[in-house]
Amino acid sequence: MRSERVGRLFWFVSYWWAGVLTVTAISTVIRFFLVPT
Repeated sequence: MRSERVGRLFWFVSYWWAGVLTVTAISTVIRFFLVPT
């Protein structure tokens, strides 16, 4: 495969994982703060 396609796929996966981790972290924090202690 061409290196350009590999680079694009790498960046796409990186940004996708960053988004998933960010959403997970935000939802976890919101859930933690919304749970009545």
